[in-house]
Order: sequence, then C-alpha cells, then structure tokens
Amino acid sequence: MASPAKSRKPKAGRREAEEITDFVEAALVRRVSESQIIRLAAKQYSLGKRQTFRYIAVVRARWARESDGTAREERRTHMRRSLEDAYSRAMTPTKTKPDPDVSSATRVAKLMMDLDALAAPTRVDLGGTIGVAAAVVSTSTRAGLESFLRGDRAPKA
Repeated sequence: MASPAKSRKPKAGRREAEEITDFVEAALVRRVSESQIIRLAAKQYSLGKRQTFRYIAVVRARWARESDGTAREERRTHMRRSLEDAYSRAMTPTKTKPDPDVSSATRVAKLMMDLDALAAPTRVDLGGTIGVAAAVVSTSTRAGLESFLRGDRAPKA
C-alpha cells in the first residue's frame, strides 16, 4: 500500500517571498524576538520554523551587505558616551555619597579601555626601504609601557 503524500504548501513565488522578507525585516527592526517572528510567520504565512529562520538569515545578510561600517562606529561612540557618563557619576560626590565610588569607576575605566582596544590596530606594517614589520605594543598601564620602552620586557607577539 502506498503511503499518502504529505500535503505541502507550494513554494512561495517572488512576490510572496519579497512580502515575507519585508515582514521579517520590519519585525527585526522593531526588535521582535525570533521566536515571536516564527509564531507570527506561521500564523500569517503558514511558514515552518526552518523557513522563517532562512528569511531571518536573508534579511541579516542583506543588512551586512548594505552596512558600510558607520552603524558599528555609531554604536561604539554611543557606548563610549554612556561609559563616560557612568564614570562621571561614579566619581562625582553627592550628599548621600560624599566619597567617589572608586571601584565602580575602575570597572568603567576598564570597559572603556576594552572598547578602545577594539578599534586599535594590533599590528602595523611599515613600508619604505627597509620593509620591516613592527608590532604595536598594547599595555593597560603607563608603567607597563615605560617598562617596555626601557627594555625590561619584550613585547608579546
């Protein structure tokens, strides 16, 4: 006896695929969770979980292609401003807190250094007649840099 054929929804045409992609993109822009997008797509377009994840991947890939790096830099600038505000609040005495919160300020300063390190180059190639590569030294303290410059320790490659 032959097994009954599964009833499948026909493959989406170009217009329907564009409509679903637009729907998914609008949901992602509104910061709707993926699980909720899956539920909404299943309800509105009769899509399965895998199909919806494919549409989500298509939208994210499109965004990555269209991104020129400015959005990332804007996020980094916004994060830097937020950290500077937090540092200022930690170091500013108030009526209820007359002494600065040094431990919080130190944690925020460490986060700022980590954020700045994301944009800093870790290696620079020097051109010219010599054509030698030089390592850029990254230390978290002034003492560490002075120690390196005196020749007390070698840079880590």
